[in-house]
Amino acid sequence: MALSLLGGVVTLKNLKTLLSRASRRIWAAVFLCALASAALAGEPAPELKVQTLSGGAFSLESLKGQVVVLDFWASWCVPCRTSFPFLDTLQDKYQSRGLRVVGLTLEDNADAVQAFLYDVPARFTIVRDPSGKAGEAFQVVA
Repeated sequence: MALSLLGGVVTLKNLKTLLSRASRRIWAAVFLCALASAALAGEPAPELKVQTLSGGAFSLESLKGQVVVLDFWASWCVPCRTSFPFLDTLQDKYQSRGLRVVGLTLEDNADAVQAFLYDVPARFTIVRDPSGKAGEAFQVVA
């Protein structure tokens, strides 16, 4: 089984090489959920147009041809506090091979988002979709 995201294909085999043993169980569950929610494995990710923290436009289309880890997160999410350093390391280690991490929050409270990022800084791209349309497109329920 494989999941295609913007031209990059993630299989269970290369997923294992990206992840340490301690985090494999968590990320394997995330990967399987992504497969289950995809309409058809091998199809491109849904179109996603959201905003950067500075209010600029961001589209997943801009990352076409790269392997993208799209992480839905929230300021109230306790596990997100530990996943952000892991995602930073993941992108740092594999960015030269075309891997990009994008953190997406559906929160409309910009102050809460900024406070979280002050406590837990991220070197990967952070975007917002207060409308929740991205969550619907990816069938994310929080």
